[in-house]
Amino acid sequence: MKHNKLLIVDDEEAIISVLRGFLDQETDFECHYANSSDEAIQLFTTENIDVVLTDIKMPGLNGIALIGELRKINPHVQVIAMSAYGDVEEVIEALRAGVVDFFQKPFRIHTALESLRRAFQRVNVVYSADQTAKWIAKEEKELIIPNSFEAASQVTMELTRNMTPFDLDDEFQLESIRVALNEIIVNAIEHGNLEISYEEKNKLIENFENYRSVIEQRSVDSRYKDRRVLIRSRITSNEARFIIEDEGKGFAHDNLPDPTDVENLMNSHGRGILMARIYMDELLYNEKGNVCTIVKYKNNPNAGKR
Repeated sequence: MKHNKLLIVDDEEAIISVLRGFLDQETDFECHYANSSDEAIQLFTTENIDVVLTDIKMPGLNGIALIGELRKINPHVQVIAMSAYGDVEEVIEALRAGVVDFFQKPFRIHTALESLRRAFQRVNVVYSADQTAKWIAKEEKELIIPNSFEAASQVTMELTRNMTPFDLDDEFQLESIRVALNEIIVNAIEHGNLEISYEEKNKLIENFENYRSVIEQRSVDSRYKDRRVLIRSRITSNEARFIIEDEGKGFAHDNLPDPTDVENLMNSHGRGILMARIYMDELLYNEKGNVCTIVKYKNNPNAGKR
């Protein structure tokens, strides 16, 4: 029986029709559709929706405002945004409102499906806080994981399930930390350990190949299968710091395209790093490019490097 509930929101009937044609064939999702924010809020409330894919520009209550209303109902909802080409400021505003991913119209359905599956994966990871959490002043952890997207989601939730030392009471901010951490871990798996270049990934998606199958193939390839990702965390009353290290050859992170450029923002190239830069106060790579440090401060010192 289907249990993952997805809500698609767009005032353009043509977009709804195209998505319905693809998504109604998906056995993993139970799909619902809305042509306006008001209709979306009603469905969201009555159907206990897990993940929302919404357009940003809509008449009446727009997508940004809709995200805020949905999060009032369920702070843990996973929202993915759709936008027209060139709407850079609106995309950044949506990211800051707490969306976990975004797409430029028209987008590749296979890219959207992969993002939706990852969103549901985050929803379905069960975690609980320790009863003694309120007495913890500092928490440090070190985890080593295989090249698995599921492991990335699980370790993300484990590392952020207890933010008591950080005294974080803002669910929006907590979810943005989780998204940033997960994106950098996924980058370490894909582009670090499995050595799939950004160009190669884009080519696979453009040709509608099953990108996940390529990940699975490389995960058992003798050249890469024994590589692991090391994640260290340190959470105190002042900051949440995460260090992600892969065993790959590293990459020229200084040569990534400018993510704020209209021509680059909507590309998948560097998407995870862009989102982490927006959500966190610091994002730093070592010289080799195989160790990334991301930091969120309790009180932003306005000295973070992006």
